[in-house]
Amino acid sequence: MATISMHFDGDGVVRLMGATDALAGTRKHAALRRALNHTGRKCFTRVKRALVKQMGLSSQKIFTGGRSIVQRPASGAHLEFQIVTFGGAIRAKEFRHSVSRRNGVTFYPWGVRHHFGDAFRVPRFGGNLYRRTTKARFPLEALYGPNLSKELVKDASAAAFHQVAAELPRRIAHEITVITNGVVS
Repeated sequence: MATISMHFDGDGVVRLMGATDALAGTRKHAALRRALNHTGRKCFTRVKRALVKQMGLSSQKIFTGGRSIVQRPASGAHLEFQIVTFGGAIRAKEFRHSVSRRNGVTFYPWGVRHHFGDAFRVPRFGGNLYRRTTKARFPLEALYGPNLSKELVKDASAAAFHQVAAELPRRIAHEITVITNGVVS
């Protein structure tokens, strides 16, 4: 019959037991929350910057008038970081535009030129841009650009999110190293 025996010298087992205790307690939850919030804040910043370029507006115009983008960080109860938008489509008047009596309206949502030959500005309605839907005087159709909620999940903003979110496993490993005092790395 063969016998295998192990002998440990030093404090390796004690340090390993302390590290496993740290990983099993509430400190593990706190470390995951810190890693998630750290990476989430970086995502939020990059997504906001990408949205500004993607939509073709300044951030001041995008995030005013009831439109906003907010972050909801992970808490002690929920390990979830959210980026939430409020508001709908942005009126055409907010974008760089030109109006002429003869040629209609040209405006630049997404940084791309859009021309409407039958459109016009109504100063009494706040300077918004409209076009007729029929040959009659009314009804009028307001012109809109991109919708903030739809733009959040596509193109450059989605790419920025996925690029930064890929750093989360490395950040979790860093937080685990911190709570185990370098025993687990």
